Amino acid sequence: MDSDGHRLIPALQCGYRHVRGSLINRMDSDDRMPVDKLESMVSMWHLHGPGTVIAGGTEHFVDTGEVGDGFRRYEAWLNDVARTNTHYEQIYQECVIPSHSWLVHKDDLDRAGAFDPIVYPEDYDLCFRFYREGLRVVGMDKVLHYWRDRSERISRTWEEYRDNRYFDLKLNYFYELDRDLSRPLVLWGAGRNGKDMARLLLRRENTFVWCCDNERKIGKDVYGIRMTSGR
Repeated sequence: MDSDGHRLIPALQCGYRHVRGSLINRMDSDDRMPVDKLESMVSMWHLHGPGTVIAGGTEHFVDTGEVGDGFRRYEAWLNDVARTNTHYEQIYQECVIPSHSWLVHKDDLDRAGAFDPIVYPEDYDLCFRFYREGLRVVGMDKVLHYWRDRSERISRTWEEYRDNRYFDLKLNYFYELDRDLSRPLVLWGAGRNGKDMARLLLRRENTFVWCCDNERKIGKDVYGIRMTSGR
């Protein structure tokens, strides 16, 4: 099979063209799964049926050394999201369903665009497309995937993942799905993230309310926006 130079999304598209089953789960070749992963997810899907995405927890591992604190924090957060079933409530924070920890019917995956968009990070973009299509996410309080951390993983080495805040992706979907133009937009924070987000917002809106708790910045104009305390 030709996957267009071994890039990730073309490889997924290539594999998906050969799918013959009705329930779809993605599995990367260098990871591991619990022996009952698919059985657990399929059983849960049958309880809820079409229109449902089954999502579970994850655990990182390494062949040598230790998993970094950042991945451990992300892992703990993902598992809490699955346990509390708050995927869409927290979707703008980070990717709420990692690429290997979901199961969905092929018809629903096709409705969400499957692996067609060439948008990275592909798993985060798919989460937003599940959200856009109104697919119900059912979380399982169970580790369903063992995720290998290694120095050459693409999230560390590819340009597409270099700025892992993914502000452009989040804003595109926020303005498509959730921006209520009848309400004022409020941005909190004037550090690096706040300033970078403000510059992106100013491409879309003439003004917004910008708040922070830094007394040295309150009352000053930054990018033409007066900083307030939010009180």
